Amino acid sequence: MLSPAARLGRRRAGSDFGGRDAGGTGQLRAGFMGAAQIDHQIAGGDLRGGDEAVARGRFGRRVEAEAADAEGQRVDLHQPAQRRRLQPREDGKRTVDRIVTLGVAGSLAVTVLFTIAAPIFVVMYTQDWSVAQRQLAIGFAFGVIAWSGRFCIASSFLSYVAAADARGLRSVALACLSALLFSQGLDASGLIDLDRSIYRTETLHWFGPLLGGFAFGYGMILANGCGAGSLVRLGAGDLRALIVLIFLAIAAYMTMRGLTGVPRVLLERTLDPFLPAFGISSAGIDRIAADLTGTSVRVWRWISVAVLAAGLAVYAFSDAAFRGSPRHIWSGIAAGACIAAGWLATGMIGADPFDPAPLVSLTFVAPVANTLQYLMTYTGATVNFGIGTVGGVFLGSLAAALLRREFRLQFIDGDRDMINAMAGGVLMGIGGVFAFGCTFGNGLTGLSALGAGPLLGTAGIVAGGLIAARRQIGAVS
Repeated sequence: MLSPAARLGRRRAGSDFGGRDAGGTGQLRAGFMGAAQIDHQIAGGDLRGGDEAVARGRFGRRVEAEAADAEGQRVDLHQPAQRRRLQPREDGKRTVDRIVTLGVAGSLAVTVLFTIAAPIFVVMYTQDWSVAQRQLAIGFAFGVIAWSGRFCIASSFLSYVAAADARGLRSVALACLSALLFSQGLDASGLIDLDRSIYRTETLHWFGPLLGGFAFGYGMILANGCGAGSLVRLGAGDLRALIVLIFLAIAAYMTMRGLTGVPRVLLERTLDPFLPAFGISSAGIDRIAADLTGTSVRVWRWISVAVLAAGLAVYAFSDAAFRGSPRHIWSGIAAGACIAAGWLATGMIGADPFDPAPLVSLTFVAPVANTLQYLMTYTGATVNFGIGTVGGVFLGSLAAALLRREFRLQFIDGDRDMINAMAGGVLMGIGGVFAFGCTFGNGLTGLSALGAGPLLGTAGIVAGGLIAARRQIGAVS
């Protein structure tokens, strides 16, 4: 009986792979998701060498028990004496396959580099980037961290549901903790003012974050990655992620300024309360508590930080497997530090009294939409903070994958995979705008500013992600 993880791997199997069977007795051919995706999503990136080959076979779609030799005679692949009859034909076929694959991969790689990466560098040297240039560096750092540390929120949900492996989710919790402490430290020192962020406005957005967060979490699992995860995977050669990002960008822009923006604005005006009418100054968790109790905002801010930090730390470090995984620990801390760096780039380094810029940090819904628009309407457009982030993440993961020799082109695996990519992108685009952010915009950036709306948005994303992951595992089972 195969585990749910193995059955999930079978359903997502894509291309052929020649590996060793579990007993090491001979060659098998099995479909697999790709080494990087097995490591990233199911095996958590811990398998190497022969163990990786066993994992590929275990998570493969099907192991063929029979084949035919050059004369058309049936060959039992489980019998070494018979299997040797296939060796000359297999060797020749593999050589041809490698030549064709390398040719196609090289052509596509050059195309991707010249159509996506090259324009980013051209613009960087032909415009005054200011904040966006610094954000390119922050995005680049995050792209390297995410790929090298296998930091992926969607994969964390799937690993938890399929294999009861919560190390990825605990790493995300540690990233939230890191972002919270670093960001609040910058605010306390006076280097930034988080009250200027969109997460602490006078309107409490509650319905959009709950509904949109759920849609985003569900779409994230369908697409096999959130906005940030899709950018990272695109940089490493996953062309399925390109489909996800295109549909995410179109749906997000429609919801910000197009047709699906009409019901969004109507719901916000109808359901979201204007807090000053109730004697509350803003939607910050600490300010709501302070205004309701008539006590100091500063006291409630540190109470809120202490409670959130304690809960996140206990969840993250209560598991021995997580404590024994340096990769999950350092990637979580580093990802959270990127959030604080984003606040600093716009709050202090980018502060300009003659050209004030909004205080923002990492988020990957509206910036992806704005990037697509920028690529289509370069003349007269300007590079902003979010566009710099998107370009940086792509280039960072590309560099990391190339340096680690893990770059490999991966393609859509049939109609179902295409539909899931498109549907997941649309759900994330619409849901992310409704929720005022994605997994990063709500769970890391928004919570680091102690916003009440992001707390609701994170709850919606977790609910949608878990339900979608369980449905996918159950469908395969």
